[in-house]
Parts: sequence; structure tokens; C-alpha cells
Amino acid sequence: AAEGKGMFGGEAAACGGPANTSCSSLETYTSSLETALALKSALLEEAVRLHRALEMRMQALEQGASWKDSQLVALARQQSETYEAWGRTSQELGNACRDRDAWRERAGRLEEEFCILHAGAVE
Repeated sequence: AAEGKGMFGGEAAACGGPANTSCSSLETYTSSLETALALKSALLEEAVRLHRALEMRMQALEQGASWKDSQLVALARQQSETYEAWGRTSQELGNACRDRDAWRERAGRLEEEFCILHAGAVE
């Protein structure tokens, strides 16, 4: 602001008299800039507040997604273990059925042998 010149290149020095209209328009322009700056500052504060809120929500969603992922891994592991256990049980049941059939066959042969021995002992 050397030699009486303001930020607007000498117009501030021209604002000496009350009848000067350029001073009034400069004040109006300055006032409108200050109003615009205040509005933009308020908008910026609101944008920052919303960004922080969204960031917190995003973190909560990421934590929830991580928790769900770990649940899915646990359920997949449990399903795999259940499937393996079912397979083992099915195999054991198949073995037991084969053993049952073998025991029935053996019991039938023993009953036949008993009848033959009984008939031979009675004669």
C-alpha cells in the first residue's frame, strides 16, 4: 500500500470524497466478496463435517465387512468339517451294514448247522 494506493491499485485513494461513486461500488463489491466468502466458508465447514461423518460410516462398514468375512470363513470351515464328518459317518454306516449282512449270513449258516447236528443227534 505504498503512496496511498490500496489493494485495488489506487481506487482506495480515490475514496476521499463522499460524492465519489467509485468508493460506494468498491465497498459494495468488497461486501459481496465478504458475503460470498462467509457462505463458502460455511459450505466448506459443512462439507468437512459431512466428509468426517461419511468417513466414520465407511470405517464402520469396513469393520462390519471384515466381521462378516470372518463369519463366512468360520461358517465355511464348519460346513467343511460337517461334510467330512457326514462322509465318515456314512462310510461307517456302510461298513456296519456290510457287517450286519455278514453276521446274518453267518447266523443263517449256524442255524442250518445246528439243525443238521440236532437232526443227527436225534437219530
